[in-house]
Amino acid sequence: MGYQYSLQMAEFLTSDDGAEWLETSSQFVASPSSHLAEVEYLRKHLSPAKSAAILEQVTLRAKAKRRFPNAEKMLFTDSGLQQATHPAVAAYRARRYTGCEFVADIGCGIGSDTIALSRVTGFVSAVDRDPVRLFFARHNVSATIAGSNACFIGADARQPPFAIAGAVVFCDPSRRTRSGERIYQPQAYEPSLPAVRAVYARAGGLGIKVSPGISFDQIPWADEVELISYAGIVREAVLWVKALATPGVQRRATVLPAGNSVTDAERVTGCPVRRPGRFIYEPDGAVIRAGLVQQVCEALEMWQLDHRIAYLSSDSWRSSAFVQGFEIEECLPFSLKRIRRRLQELGVGVLEIKKRGVNLDPDAFRRRLRLNGQEEKTLILTRIGDRPVAFLCQRKRTGSPLGLPVNADVF
Repeated sequence: MGYQYSLQMAEFLTSDDGAEWLETSSQFVASPSSHLAEVEYLRKHLSPAKSAAILEQVTLRAKAKRRFPNAEKMLFTDSGLQQATHPAVAAYRARRYTGCEFVADIGCGIGSDTIALSRVTGFVSAVDRDPVRLFFARHNVSATIAGSNACFIGADARQPPFAIAGAVVFCDPSRRTRSGERIYQPQAYEPSLPAVRAVYARAGGLGIKVSPGISFDQIPWADEVELISYAGIVREAVLWVKALATPGVQRRATVLPAGNSVTDAERVTGCPVRRPGRFIYEPDGAVIRAGLVQQVCEALEMWQLDHRIAYLSSDSWRSSAFVQGFEIEECLPFSLKRIRRRLQELGVGVLEIKKRGVNLDPDAFRRRLRLNGQEEKTLILTRIGDRPVAFLCQRKRTGSPLGLPVNADVF
């Protein structure tokens, strides 16, 4: 759950004294062996509460460096950092608001989306009912953008402090409990998704960040649903309503950092189903979640191995941000003993296991293989029709040599 900052402690962190202690503490080595000494050093000069606040902030800044280039200047809460939009995703999403004179950022958290929106719009009104998150958001925006065009208002999302009619709004409801557990039901968001829809029904344009696992049946009123992945991980879904939605598009999958999108506006006639070719491909998770596998399949001139399973294939190499590809080296019987023996013969010690359509735990399966070699391979376990199959593959990288032909006798 992390340290719970009070507004008074947040103000201390931004004071000259607090900033100096943050700078000093940033030099601490974050390791169990040094932690006690660091705590003792701080407590000689600060109260226990201030010591805890400084140590928590140093820890959070170290975590945030993986996402935020200016993390050493920013302030975080544990829950705020967990829920904050990745800057690359926030920047991409903010493009829909480019040129808007006024945008309301509802549930601004620690300000990640406010920063992105401030760079492309005339003015941003950042709203959050938590005074500490709002304080940190104000600090983070001013620390990141010179001459910020944002204001910060403490208010409940259900009682917005601006005229809703015609407004352009971005809303990020909280999807975690006070203890930090994830919330999966939109009715339990804070504010709930039905409440957001009702309150902002008269907005001219509305974007709502939701969990990527949301059931589409629960949001028939969304004009466009966009699934966004970054670095191979599906990060979020966004519901676009009215002016912010793309005419003629109901589903969109966007892959970052490449920035490529595929939509259901690209009509398909249906992808063929054939035996595996030389290469097998797994569509990006955003493509799968958005239900756009056939659009990618047809655009890349591939085919499916089974119409129920999201694995594609081709005889010649296709390079695309929408898929990750593997060159099939062997097709093996779906047998633990046979797979183990073959991997040991090849000296495989590092094995990536991917599976679709088969019920097994990849980690448990890997342990039972008892690998101890040096070679790296990928094992794809899936089903074609009613038959489970195993493909021993090499993850394909640009410039990598071609491997062995597929043994078609297995099929």
